Amino acid sequence: MRFEHYNPSDESRSCVVRTMTKLTGKEYSVVKAELTELAKQAGCDTYNNETVFERYMAEQGIYKLEGCGGMTVDELELGGGAYCVYSTNRDGFYHLFPVVDSVIYDRRDDSRGLWVINVYKKEEGCFTIKRAERGGLEEILQLQYLAYQSEADLFGSRDIPPLKQTLQEVEEEFDSGIILKMSDENNVIIGSVRAREREGTVYIGKLMVRPDHRGRGLGTRLLTEIEGCFPGKRYELFTSTRSKDNIRLYERLGYTIFDQKSVTDELQFVYMEK
Repeated sequence: MRFEHYNPSDESRSCVVRTMTKLTGKEYSVVKAELTELAKQAGCDTYNNETVFERYMAEQGIYKLEGCGGMTVDELELGGGAYCVYSTNRDGFYHLFPVVDSVIYDRRDDSRGLWVINVYKKEEGCFTIKRAERGGLEEILQLQYLAYQSEADLFGSRDIPPLKQTLQEVEEEFDSGIILKMSDENNVIIGSVRAREREGTVYIGKLMVRPDHRGRGLGTRLLTEIEGCFPGKRYELFTSTRSKDNIRLYERLGYTIFDQKSVTDELQFVYMEK
């Protein structure tokens, strides 16, 4: 990778804002204001916080890649496209910088010897998140039947609630809360999530992504979006104890386990809050 000088601001300690400015194409001041507000919502003193900038990237369609940690920046082999590299000198120094089409954009060319913590890639596909309409609930239900097949496989049975839910029940959830849909460039629904608020707690459920679109951070983006519909609230969700990937995702996004309940000998739920 070659280096090109990039410094849209006079601020020296601003690698997070500088990187997001390059990757989003927004004005530096706009990005800084958005990050500051997001840090405030997350209860953090600064946006130089992994939870904050990962959430910001998810909102901008920039998602974590797997298997990129543990090597030096100089050993990275990134193809075309736009990336964010999160790195460290392993002695208390952490640094973010953008890479676009194999070009490092930074204030100084001194990051090649740093160790990579994570790499994030800007999603090239066009996915939009909007509130679902009543007329689209049947398509969301069919997606639900497809998406929860993997959950059923964990138990060796199709006798799980998401695969037995009816359209009428989904319509009742539509009337009592918010259902979001994620659509691709062809207006096909490839993801969804729903939530309702009661006495200051937002109950989130049915977070789903088409199986052939998983591993691209779309679930993170949906969860972040539904939280944004209810700012400043307590959030609660649940998943089965066998859904290890779901539990790891929720923990990475700030959720903690506060309860566990057995439904049957085979089915147990963990309840998580944020």
